Amino acid sequence: MITRLVIVIGVMFAIGAGMNGFIHRAHRSDTHQCRNDWIKYCVFVAFVATVLTFTYVGRFGFGAFLVLIIATAAGELWGHVGKAPRTHLFKAGVLTLIIAAGLGHLLLTEVRHGFMVCAFAFLLVAVTDSYAQLIGRLAGKRRLCPRLSPNKTVAGLVGGIGAALFAAMICSFLLPGFGLVSILLLGALTGLAAVAGDLTFSAVKRRLGIKDFSRILPGHGGILDRVDSLILAAPVFFWTHYALGFLNGG
Repeated sequence: MITRLVIVIGVMFAIGAGMNGFIHRAHRSDTHQCRNDWIKYCVFVAFVATVLTFTYVGRFGFGAFLVLIIATAAGELWGHVGKAPRTHLFKAGVLTLIIAAGLGHLLLTEVRHGFMVCAFAFLLVAVTDSYAQLIGRLAGKRRLCPRLSPNKTVAGLVGGIGAALFAAMICSFLLPGFGLVSILLLGALTGLAAVAGDLTFSAVKRRLGIKDFSRILPGHGGILDRVDSLILAAPVFFWTHYALGFLNGG
């Protein structure tokens, strides 16, 4: 099963790389733009591989890794709040708890269900993020929510959710007790939650007057910029998976 998962992930990365190259040719991107896009793509691949590796190591290693991610994300948030009015402090505290609780659901998924289910959840979010961007750049014209995130498009949303559904189907072997309808429901709800999480933290950045939370990850911004989709998607996946398992008698 691990071999099959690695092959599926490799295929998804290869398709993404092909789309990235096609976009460069279609838009006649200059050398600088191409270089930046490929750096961003490689950083994304490395991040996905790192998360999956720690997930595979087990709950203790993955737990320690998540604590580091949460602490870094919270530190990025508070680094900007410290320059903001004091009225933001309470909101920042609430957001910190939301970050910890949201990402903590990934560990709950790992502890309760193991590596395969946790990998399934994480891949759904990663695929939604990456293909929403790629398809949005390729075919996006109508803005989804320009006041919060001017780069997100309706085409990107549809493409991201469609990619999540496709990923859910081809990764369904990770959830052998679930039927096709349950798999598609998990894919759709997790994908939508990922988009909602991204937009939520785009609103936070707008409120703080910043573009990115930090510059740790080239092309992506900070750790919080990279995991914002997971903050809502992880609990939505966990509780949807729990409810579907209960209804299926699992």
